[in-house]
Amino acid sequence: MLIRKVFIVFTFTQLFPLLIVVGQQYKDLPVTSNGDILFFVDHSGFRGKEDKTYEEFYFMMPADQVNYKDINGEKQGSVKIRATLKNNSGKVIKTKEWTTVISLPKDKDLSKGLGLYDQWSTGEISPGSYAAEFEISDLLSTSKGAASFEVEIPLLSQDSFSSSQLEFVTRMEKTSGASQFTKGELSIIPNPSRRFGILNPVVYLYYELYNITPKQNDGKNLSATYSIRSMDGHIVKTFPPIEIKRAGQSASIFHGISVATIPSGVYDLIGEISDSSSNKKISLMRRFEVMQFTQAKSSQPKLTEEQAKISGRIIQYIAPDKFSDYEKLDLSGKARFLVEFWKQLDPSPGTDENEYLQKIIQRYQFANQNFGWGKVEGWATDRGRVLIKYGNPDEVERHEFETDSAPYEIWYYRQDKSYMFIFADPKSNGRYSLIHSTKEGEVHNPYWAEQIKKM
Repeated sequence: MLIRKVFIVFTFTQLFPLLIVVGQQYKDLPVTSNGDILFFVDHSGFRGKEDKTYEEFYFMMPADQVNYKDINGEKQGSVKIRATLKNNSGKVIKTKEWTTVISLPKDKDLSKGLGLYDQWSTGEISPGSYAAEFEISDLLSTSKGAASFEVEIPLLSQDSFSSSQLEFVTRMEKTSGASQFTKGELSIIPNPSRRFGILNPVVYLYYELYNITPKQNDGKNLSATYSIRSMDGHIVKTFPPIEIKRAGQSASIFHGISVATIPSGVYDLIGEISDSSSNKKISLMRRFEVMQFTQAKSSQPKLTEEQAKISGRIIQYIAPDKFSDYEKLDLSGKARFLVEFWKQLDPSPGTDENEYLQKIIQRYQFANQNFGWGKVEGWATDRGRVLIKYGNPDEVERHEFETDSAPYEIWYYRQDKSYMFIFADPKSNGRYSLIHSTKEGEVHNPYWAEQIKKM
C-alpha cells in the first residue's frame, strides 16, 4: 500500500456551515462527507492526450479529527484513503488506496485550524458521467467518513483555443520539489469546499489555457475578465480585465479576486478569456460560496438561518438581556433587530465604520482561527465566548506539558478591575473548557487545580 505525507496547513474553510449541498440540480458542486470524519471533496479536469481528460480530485480534512501518538518528538497520525471511480454501468474504472501520514511538532496545537490536504489524480480518462466514491479512515481508531457523488468529466478540445476547468485554490507557493500539488513551478493548495469570505476574502483560481498562439502572431495578448453572479441571475460584481501574456502554446493561470464586500450566499464565478487576434472567446463558470459576518446596512437586510444563529449567540455573549427579545423574532425581524443593535453600540455613529462591530468581527475571526475543535467552531467554544465578550487578555499563561496536571491556560485581564479565566483540557485532546474565573457572573471553582490533577 502506498504511504505518503501530505500538506498540513492552517485552514479556515471548515469553520463555517455548508450552504452548497449535494442533491441540487446543479451537479458541479463540492461535496461533504458523512460519518465520524468530516472532509470536503472537489475535482477539476485538465487536457490529456487523444481526447482524454486528466482528472484530479482534492480532499481537505480538519486534522484534529484523528488520533495521534508521540513518535521521536513528533505527533503522528495516519489515515487510510480509498478512492473509486465507476462508469454508468457500475464497473470500476479507476481505484486507489493509500495511507497518508500526518506528522506535526509535539507542541503543535491541533485545535488551531490545521487542515490535511491530499489529492488523487486518475490520470487520463474518457470524458463522460461517472460515480465517485471516497472513504477516509483513522488508523488509530474506528472513525471514518465517506462521500459519494456523480461527476461529469468534460471533453477538452485538443486543437482549438480552449481551457481546463477552474480549480478553486486556498493558496500557492513556490515549489521546492515535486509533489502531488505541483503545477509547473508552483505548489497549488486546493480549496475543496469552494468557501470564501470572512477569513479568506480572496477567491484564488487556477486553470490552464490551450492553443493560445495564433498562426499569425500579431503580438497581442489575451484578456481575462471575471464577474460574480447571484443565484437570481444578477451580476453583483465585475472586475477589471487582466492581461495574459502569450509565452507558448499553453499557459497556467493563477488569479485572485476579492469577495470582501460580497454578501453571504452562493454565487457563480464567471470568467471570459478573449483573444483579440482571432476574435475568439472562452467562457468559464463554477459555483462557490461566500460566508460573511452579518453587517447589514440596507433598509431590508436579509439573514440565513445559520447567520441568525451565529448572530444570536454573539448577542447572548455581549448583551444577554437582549437575547430573549431577539429569539422571539422571525428572520426578517432578526435582521432589523441586528441593524439597530449594532447601530446603538456604534461609538461614532456619524462615520461609515462601526468600530465596535469591527472589534467583535476581529475577535470572532481570531476565535475561529485559533479555538475550533473538531466540528465545534472556534467562536462557539468557551475561549471564543470569553474573547468575544471581554476582548483580548492582557496576558496568557500556558501550561501545556505539565507532568502532574492536564493542559490548562490562564487568561489575565487588568482593566478596571483585575480578574482571570482558567481553561483546562482534561482529556489532553485540544478541547479547552472554562473551569474557573474570578470575574463576577462567571463559573467559580476555587478547587480547579485539584480537578485537573493527573491521577
